[in-house]
Amino acid sequence: MAPLSGDDRRGPQFRKRLRNARTRDRPHVHFSEHVDEHTPQEGDTYYPTPTPARPVIPTSSTRRYTIDEVELYFSEDTSARPVSEHDYAVSRIKGHDEFLLCGCVEFRKPHMGITTWRPCWAELYHGVVILRKFKDKVVDRKRKLIPITKCDITFLDIHDHLLEIKHLYQGQQKRRILRFSTKRDLFLWWWGIQLASMSPVDSKVLHKSMARPALSPLFFLATAEPMENVFFPRALRRERSPANCKSNGSDDSSTTANTPDRSQGVTHLIFIRHGETENILFRISDREKKLTERGHDQAEQTARFLNQQLLAERGNEYNVTLIYGGLRRTVETASRIATALPWVKKKYVCSFLEEGAPTTVDTEFRQEYRDTMHQMAFEYICRSDDNGRGTSSSSRKKHRLHPVRPLEKFKIIVCHASFIQFCIAQCYGVSKDIIQLGAPIAHCSLTQIDVMQGDAMEAEFTNRVAHLPLTHRTSD
Repeated sequence: MAPLSGDDRRGPQFRKRLRNARTRDRPHVHFSEHVDEHTPQEGDTYYPTPTPARPVIPTSSTRRYTIDEVELYFSEDTSARPVSEHDYAVSRIKGHDEFLLCGCVEFRKPHMGITTWRPCWAELYHGVVILRKFKDKVVDRKRKLIPITKCDITFLDIHDHLLEIKHLYQGQQKRRILRFSTKRDLFLWWWGIQLASMSPVDSKVLHKSMARPALSPLFFLATAEPMENVFFPRALRRERSPANCKSNGSDDSSTTANTPDRSQGVTHLIFIRHGETENILFRISDREKKLTERGHDQAEQTARFLNQQLLAERGNEYNVTLIYGGLRRTVETASRIATALPWVKKKYVCSFLEEGAPTTVDTEFRQEYRDTMHQMAFEYICRSDDNGRGTSSSSRKKHRLHPVRPLEKFKIIVCHASFIQFCIAQCYGVSKDIIQLGAPIAHCSLTQIDVMQGDAMEAEFTNRVAHLPLTHRTSD
């Protein structure tokens, strides 16, 4: 810059040139209105990004999604028949002549080019759905049968709660369309029909269930809980109440009469979240996420600790059952537990513990779809055994040949954090959203809930990670 004369130092040109010289090398600051135009420098991620990883496309929304919503958004499509013959729920209902589901539905009746919807009372049994006309609080004795052993079930319209069932009846291909009150009812019946269609059909049990009189809808509707339209067998014996569900360390000063009775037997539900996985911002297939090296160490240490605890509590091959989901991260975690507990003989996979939804279920409906999946898993895994109630006579004779069932049972459930939070909410009788406000469920953490007769529940502990070192206590 040229030297300034005395007049320039005192004139306005001097002040302007001096101001420009001072601000020439000043660093530029990105304010909030220019954040979208600024491209941050991408560094190395915590986990190496694999080659087949798909990029995350940003949207214009500034809303922060929860971890459950992100998992559902990137979850993979599942099979049209998710329930297999070796499913835990199938083995649970085998030999029972009770209904699986019942409730009020509507079926489409076309007549002379005019389509009408007729209300009816539906009962789901092994291999068949029974429809009876329901009008003016009276159930007609005449019934319609829908065989579902090898039927095709599709969501015709989720917005209108329509379900289509294609089945074979008397050598002819038939098509039935049912309409439900809510999406929750639609998904519950879809899961129930999937389960009933895969369970083996006993002709004697089937004829016995079809010959019995219709269940009384008035009883179910009179004792129904709020927003309940679909009823499980436990609705016939409403013995469980939120007052009987409490924590082991709570300050509840209730009387002895309200204390759950453990003398009739207790089932210890031990929930274990899978180990740490290669998350990498959900850019790989949710079904193919595998455990990291630390995740395998978490599973091994949890398995060794669990083996010591079960042997100390007199666990054996007759009263311990291992149940796990079908995704890769839960299978790898369960395999470590099965290796450390070779004496456990009863091992089952449960489709209700998985994630994702069929291709016909849009992303906006997957949250309700997973909630109903959790409800089905809770009914068939977390409910107390009925001790022969609803069991066929042939099954009761078979059980007489075996030793008396143990009064203390253990169920090891390897699943995801969302289902553990759902079960904790059911135990305390609160909403799942309240449970999610607390600490996140850590990887390979232990949560124990005891279930007594009458489905009374007690939470012994939740999210316990004392068996893991500090370097292995992760949750993301």
